[in-house]
Amino acid sequence: MKFTLSATKQEANDTFSFIFAPEQPLQWKAGQLLRYVLNHPNPDDRGVERFFSIASAPHEKHVMLTTRFAPKSSSFKKALKNLRPGDAIEAHDLEGDFVVDDSETTFVFIAGGIGITPFRAIFARPGLQQETAKRAASLRKWWQRFSVSKRTGCIKRAAPRVQNRLCR
Repeated sequence: MKFTLSATKQEANDTFSFIFAPEQPLQWKAGQLLRYVLNHPNPDDRGVERFFSIASAPHEKHVMLTTRFAPKSSSFKKALKNLRPGDAIEAHDLEGDFVVDDSETTFVFIAGGIGITPFRAIFARPGLQQETAKRAASLRKWWQRFSVSKRTGCIKRAAPRVQNRLCR
């Protein structure tokens, strides 16, 4: 299926989100992934296909791919970073069973680096905070913990108070 780039957001110094509009409605569960195909000149040994978790929640209707760019990124990532709004990419093979369907179960989520992307979709589920608050009367705040390998990986849009704690 064809996905058209609507926007690109810089999340951190080396991390970007790509917002795509699918040509047809797509139904997925938070935590699933897609196989993206981006034909580009001179692909490296890994080729023109990559799997990425869908970082957007199903109710958001758009598909968001979030990834980190290393100084020596693959040819695929270089081509992805060069996309402009209106450009298209192919995506297929919706799969993955890292989904949370049971709001009655308590979960602990642990990820390293960009592995946090499926969590964004899971945590964005409407009503999740209210469901959690009902089960834990003492819950006062909803915390998401992030770990980055270097200061440049800090999330730019985090509240200043949160940035001070996370980005020391």
